Amino acid sequence: MGATIAAPAPKCVDRLKDNEYVIGGYTVRRNFGKRAIYINTAEIASINKGVRYAADRARENNDKQYYVTRIGLRRGNNSQHDIALLFTPLIFLPNVHLPEDYIWEIVNEAHYNQAFASQFNHDQQSALRKKWYGLRKKDITTDYSNLFGIFDGRGMNFGNDLVALIAASEAGFSTNGEALNQIRCVLECVFERMIQMGLLSEEDRGQDSKCGQKIRKRKDKSIPAYVKNYIYAILGVVNSGCHAWLKPNITNGQDEADNEPDPTFIKYRNAVNDGQLPYLIRSLVFMLLCVIHWCIGEMEKKGIISE
Repeated sequence: MGATIAAPAPKCVDRLKDNEYVIGGYTVRRNFGKRAIYINTAEIASINKGVRYAADRARENNDKQYYVTRIGLRRGNNSQHDIALLFTPLIFLPNVHLPEDYIWEIVNEAHYNQAFASQFNHDQQSALRKKWYGLRKKDITTDYSNLFGIFDGRGMNFGNDLVALIAASEAGFSTNGEALNQIRCVLECVFERMIQMGLLSEEDRGQDSKCGQKIRKRKDKSIPAYVKNYIYAILGVVNSGCHAWLKPNITNGQDEADNEPDPTFIKYRNAVNDGQLPYLIRSLVFMLLCVIHWCIGEMEKKGIISE
């Protein structure tokens, strides 16, 4: 069984069941007496000692549940980030529940600080990445809020796909070949907006390869060269994911949707799933974000959405 991070502790603990205990400072000891595991918050050394003791107790009594409360440092820097990291020895104990912001501080540190992450084994690092991904998804729509105007909440309702793509790319996930189809779906929303702006025609709707070809062949400067190149590169990898629209032997008048899947796409997807292309999905996602950013800017200029 792989490493797991227990569910967060409740924000407020006021009642305990027979098998429940609280880990915390002076207030916890005063309120819960023998049901408390006291951590002396006078200095860093005493907190470390208390955390080690709490870890030993939790391991010895794995039939009991332990809820950690946020604490302050009485002498020194009272940074909750630094204090949260002191509770790292507890994060993979299945019966210990840390405050959600402590979990976030630990998984965030592991994401951005390789030296910190190196203390964990492979399974634990994987669990930290998955947890980071889940927590990070909550903030994606805020941090990338300008990009989500590409969707309309109706037919173009792929906001969750874009959230998943961004979070997975930031987390470093690289073995989900189905992300290729998510990228294609989001790019279709870009094409729909380009139809609204008159950069593509109504007859192009739903025909990704035709959209890509028309965009690449435009001679005017309405679409920057980098956008044309990014769209061309993305389509070259993802477009055949569901419809085989880039299959090279398609003839004029032939129904593209009836063709067999392009073996090139199958090769890409399998190679991603097998971990052979660790940077492909992330490269495509960030090219896609550049295309969306440009498209949003054009939509604002034309008054389709407000700035």
